[in-house]
This record gives sequence, C-alpha cells and structure tokens, in this order.
Amino acid sequence: MGSGTSDQSIVQRSALTWALLLIVPNLVLMAWLFYRVNPVTVVGAIYAMQDGVPSVCGLPAAFLLISGSLALFRFKRAEVFRRVVGYVASPGGSAIVFIIAAMVIAAILNESFLLNLLRAAWGGAVLFCATGVGLQLFESKWIRLKSTNFESPLERFVLAAAAGLGALSLAVFAGASMGWMNPWFWRFVIVGFSVWNILPTRALVLDLFQAIEKRANEAPSIIVVASTIVALLLLSHTPLIWNLPAEYDVLEYHLAAPAQYLRAGSASFLNENIYATFPQTGEMLFLLPMMLAGDKMAGLPGAHVLLLAAWALSIAGVYALARRLEQSMPGADDRASSPGPVAAACLFALVTLGSQLAADFYVEHVQTLFHLCAVVCGCAFVSDFKIQQLFRDHALNNPSGWGICAGLFAGFCCGTKYTGLIFTLAPLAVFLPVFCASTGAYFEALIALGRLVLPASLVFAPWLVRNALASGDPLHPLGLVMRRRLNGASGIPDRIDHFEVAVRSGEISWRAFGKAMEQLMPGFRTSYLDDIECGPQLCFFAVPGFSAVINAETCLVAFIFVADLLIWYFFSHRLNRFFYPHLTALAALSGVGFAQIWGVAPLRKAAVALCCVALLVFTPLQLCWVEECSSREGVIGRASITDIAKAQIPDVPILALAGVLPHALLPEKSRVLFIGEAQTFYCERTPSYSVVFNESLLEEALHKTKTTTETIAYLRAHGITHLYFNYLEWLRLDTSYALKLNETGDRWQAVRWKDAENLKLMYETMRILLIRDKKFAEYSATWPNTAYPAYLKLTTAEYERLDDIYRNHSRRIWPDADMALELRELE
Repeated sequence: MGSGTSDQSIVQRSALTWALLLIVPNLVLMAWLFYRVNPVTVVGAIYAMQDGVPSVCGLPAAFLLISGSLALFRFKRAEVFRRVVGYVASPGGSAIVFIIAAMVIAAILNESFLLNLLRAAWGGAVLFCATGVGLQLFESKWIRLKSTNFESPLERFVLAAAAGLGALSLAVFAGASMGWMNPWFWRFVIVGFSVWNILPTRALVLDLFQAIEKRANEAPSIIVVASTIVALLLLSHTPLIWNLPAEYDVLEYHLAAPAQYLRAGSASFLNENIYATFPQTGEMLFLLPMMLAGDKMAGLPGAHVLLLAAWALSIAGVYALARRLEQSMPGADDRASSPGPVAAACLFALVTLGSQLAADFYVEHVQTLFHLCAVVCGCAFVSDFKIQQLFRDHALNNPSGWGICAGLFAGFCCGTKYTGLIFTLAPLAVFLPVFCASTGAYFEALIALGRLVLPASLVFAPWLVRNALASGDPLHPLGLVMRRRLNGASGIPDRIDHFEVAVRSGEISWRAFGKAMEQLMPGFRTSYLDDIECGPQLCFFAVPGFSAVINAETCLVAFIFVADLLIWYFFSHRLNRFFYPHLTALAALSGVGFAQIWGVAPLRKAAVALCCVALLVFTPLQLCWVEECSSREGVIGRASITDIAKAQIPDVPILALAGVLPHALLPEKSRVLFIGEAQTFYCERTPSYSVVFNESLLEEALHKTKTTTETIAYLRAHGITHLYFNYLEWLRLDTSYALKLNETGDRWQAVRWKDAENLKLMYETMRILLIRDKKFAEYSATWPNTAYPAYLKLTTAEYERLDDIYRNHSRRIWPDADMALELRELE
C-alpha cells in the first residue's frame, strides 16, 4: 500500500514538473508576443476579414477543419479510408490524382496552365535525377550506406535528394565554367542519369509510399492531422512557382548571376559583382533548369520547383531528425507512434520566414537542407559510434560512412554560403571528435575529424580554386576583409572598407543582444499583421525539449543550436534570414519536448491547443506572402511579363523591370552603362554595371581621363552608347554604406544620418540635388567633409565633368517626364 502511494506521488510530481516546464515559459512568451495587444484582437482582425486583410488569411482555419474531418473519416470509415490511402499512396494512383487535379485547374483557369505546368516539370526532373545520384553516392565504396542503415525511407529520401542536388550543383559549376551550357547536353545528362538510376530510385519511391500508407492507417489521429496540415500548407504555396522575382538581392545576384552566365555562355568570375564571387551552390541549381529550358524566363518555374522542394525536404528532414532523437532515448520502442517528430515538422513548416524565403529566389532553403542533413548524419554517426564502441568488431553499423556524409553535406552548405564554415562545419568539427575522445577513443577522434573535414574540403574546393585563380584570395572577398580589419582604418576608405563595415556583426552588449533577440521574435507591437518571421511557436516546447537533453545525440543538436545562436550574434551579419537554417535544430528539440509533454495525459490538450494557436495566428502571415507574390496571370502563363508584374505587385512596381524594358527597344549593338542600378536579371543583354562594392566603368573613365571629350571617348571605346540612371539607388547606395572614422580614428564606422539634425538636413539637400535637380557637382559639395560616399567615389572636378556629360553631351530618350529613372543616349 505504501509503495503504491509512493509511486503515485512520484508520477504526480513528474506531471507537475512537466506542466511547469510547459506553462511558465509560454506565459512569458505570450506576454512578449502580445505586449499591449490583445490576442483576441489579433485573431478577430484576421478572421473577421477586416479591410487590408487578404482573404487567404482564412485558409488556416480551413486547414484545421479539413485535417480534422479527415481524421474523423478515418475513425468512422476505417476500411474506406484504408482503400483510398492505398490507392493514392502509390505511384500510379498519385500520378492519376495529379493529372485530374491539373485538368480541373486548367478548366477553371485556362488551358495554357498545362503548358505552364510543363515549364515547371524541369524542376521535377532534376529532383528525380538528384535522388538517383544521391542513392549511388551512398552505396559507393567510399560511403557504403545501405537502405538498412537509414532510420526510415523518408530519411533516406531526404538525404539522397540533398546529396544528389549538391553533386549536380558542382557538376553544373564545372560544366558551365568550361562553357558546356548547351540545353541538349544537360537534357541528355539529366535523362541519362535518371534512366541509369531508375531501379534504385523506383525502389525508394515504393518504400516511401508504403511507409506513408502505413503511417496514415496506423498512426494516432494527431499525426494524421498534423501531416495533412503540412501538406495543405505546402500545396497552398504552389502558385509561387510561376511568380516573378522582385527582391533586390535576387535581381542583383541570386538570379542575375545565373542569367548573366547564360547570356555569356559560361560561368565566370564577375569582377563587377562582388556577390557573385561568393560560392554559388544554390545559384547553380537555379541555373540548371534555365539551361534545360533554353531560356532564363522559361526556366524560372523549374528553378522555383527546386527551391520549394528544398523547403519541403527541410521540413521532412526536421521530422527525420526529431525521430532519430526520439529513437536514441530510453524507451525507444514505445516511441514508434509518438507525435513528437510530426509536431516538430509542423512547427517548423509554420515559420513565417520560410514562406518569405520561398516566395522569392533566396538560397537559405538550400542552405537549410544541407545544414540539416549534416546534423542528421552527425547524429547517425554518434549513434553508430556508440554501438561500435559497445560491441567493437561485432557492430553491424560502421559510423565512418555517416562521418563522410556529414562532411559532404557540411561542404555543400559552405558552398551555398560562406557562413556554413562557422555555422555548420565548425560545430560538427568540434563536437564529433570531442565525443569520440570522451569515450577514450582518441585515435578514432582524429579519424572522425578527418572523415568530416576532408570531404567538406573536397566539395568546397572548386569555389576556393576559382577565387584563388581569379583574385588571389580563395575566400574572396572575406580574406581581404579579414586583412583590412587587422590593419585598421587609414587614408580614404576603399570599397573593401565599405564592404567590411557592411558585414560586421555589430555592437557587442546586452542591449544589442536584446535587440538581436527582438529581431528574431519581434511580437505584435504595432499591427495584427506584424511579420513574426522566425517562428515563436518553436519555443512552445523548447524548454521541455532542452530538459530532455540526456544523451550524445540530443547534446549534439542542442550544442549546434546554442553554438549557432552565439555565432550569429558575435560573428555574423545579424539578418534573421541568416539564422533561419539553424532553427531546424530548435524545431527538432521542440518535437522532443512535445513528445515529453504528450507523455503526460492531462497536458495533451494544452499541447494541442498551443499548436492550434500557432496555426491560426502565425500561418496567416505566411499566406500573405503567397497572396502578394503570385497572380492568376502568372499561374496560367498567358499574359506578358509586364501584365504579370502589374497583377502580382500592382502598388509597388518592380523598378528593375520598369527600367530595363526600354533597353530592349535599343539597337542590338547598343550597350548601356548602368549608374546606380545593379539589378540586371530582366536585362536581355548584359549591361555594363557594378554593385556598390565594385568600381563602376563610369568611375574608371572619369579617373583615367582629364576632359569631357576624353571621358566620352573612353566610354565609347568600351562600347557604351547609352547611360541609364537610377537616382534613388544612387543616393541609397552612396549614403547607406557611407563611412566615417570612429572617435578614436582607428576604425571605420557607418554614417547614421538620423543621429544628428545637421546630417538630416544635409541628406535632404542631397536628395533634392540628386533626384530632383540632377546637379551632381552640387550634390558632391553638400557631403560632410568627414563622410565618404560608397557608390561613386569622385573628385569635385570629376563630378563637374559628369555634369557636363549629362547636360551637354547626352539626351534623354526615356521617359517623357522627369522621374527617378532615366535612359540617356550619348551624343
């Protein structure tokens, strides 16, 4: 009697502990999010469809209703549900469902949708090919990972697709660098590899379908509901496949560089675009569908399919990572039907920033996929290493293959963004050897480090070699930036100085740390549609998740998340999208926390309620991106590019598109010099241009000549016939990256125009002189003596010559009236 009472008391205390771990942190989080804003007001504003709230914001409630009805149907009509799932979850059945859905959409919209769908099919072909290539890599003699080594068919599919995409990206870089950009060549490559690997790929697809059917029929209802919500959310983003890119970085670099390679016939080092000297694994994946389609615009849907696929694979990868973490914990057999992994995937899918990054062609989703796969392989390495140490020579699983795979994915991640070096490779290179050494396996620790770093170096090396040959700096421009930081400020700042200041992490203080955290979790401060970008729902179960960090696998994931958060704050440019890939670790730990809470029956309703709050409050913010960045005209593919642009973004015209359209009317031998503008994606012919951190041809011409006549002759010698001005960008670039010395005079710092009244007045005067009056010399004279502009670095005499060229040696040919954009012909 006493023993039973004691056991019951222990259970009650445990339940109370988990309740406190769930409730107290979320009360603090809710107070932060809804400070001075009533949560009921937020939900009411969204679902009452007030003015300014897009109609798609009501879809999350529909997602919840549909998924709940599906779970109820499974309960009431189990046999019918089983037959339907068995049909749909098969290659033939899913193909028929897809065809029927496409025909219905075409009947509703227009038959041209079917042709537009074919343009997107190139992305699907690349993904199929990549999966087969990845499977071959896993079974190669260097890695030797069989299907039994993977925790599930889904994990194997995610890792295989990611490995294949990384391999194809390197192949595209190598081929495009040598001028192998013929559409038929790459069509042959994609089709050939797809046919070669069709048997293992088909077997994986069948295994995946069988696993889906089994989970749909046997898993608890909450798993069915959450999985359906994720599927509906991803389907709601499919109109983005045919959107027009509009983001500045995308039009300047992420898509502009591939388009420039396509026009030039090779992927070369772009001296005029410092951003294109960064590693470009993601951009190579965008370039591949463009080459397959034979045209950049025709290849855009295929490229967007790959981007959305990377997002979907990342969500599935979070599920696989959370499942691995759960399987590594005590009582793993009892966790087979745990809702923790699907909760982790669902919570990660509801991160608003994910939709924002998928709406345009940023590469963070590609980076996220490679980072996540590296972490999954790291966890698999740890699990197999423990088994190997326990059973020594009798262990069935050898961890060496997982160590090599972790290195490959870390290398692909570094090749997507330089930040992969410190966010992905460095934490793994610290944790895995230390873990091995902690077991007394010191020699194995060195071997593990080599198996991680060597593959990462090999797949990252092509970018290093390209940059070393072109600029002398393998990590161009980061090597130059590091040397500039060591040397300190001196003389007049050059463009690397401006770049160095632009990419600094910022002030180090508790106040700055608070602002950084507020950027990740801003809260509903001023509007019910504030962009809560980084997903506060990931924190709902974070504390229970971290409290479950009890073994090496969970320690690895927790270590990577904490290390990445500190690295982002101390060493990285503090953009929230730079931190997005590292939310995957937090999502997986949150899934573990959800499972811990689910184990306490009285808390299950609270856990489900929190997930419903995340769906109903934060998902409308995601769908606003679908509403804003897609259009009916784009989906059916029938209207002209200008009509699509007007329909997609009616109130905010894409200046990069508006400015380059007149260029298409110029004679074929004409060449335009861009001044201020660097968004070149929509240009049919590559203009002469430069980004803010590269020297402009105009600047070079004015530096190397002494008279107006000589300057014009210099420009004509370089083929320039027209000048295109974007005065808004000119002013923004000059001032946004302007520098001055700090108080001690040993370091450059950014000029903050709003900090002093006299600087505000100067800025307003400069704006009038440059944008309205086009008086360049007077604009230059207005600048403070202690401030240095970033874009055009000219002397007074050179500004006067530019004035002379503008007023006396060129004529405006577009537009008819004064505006911030202007195209002029040199006389």
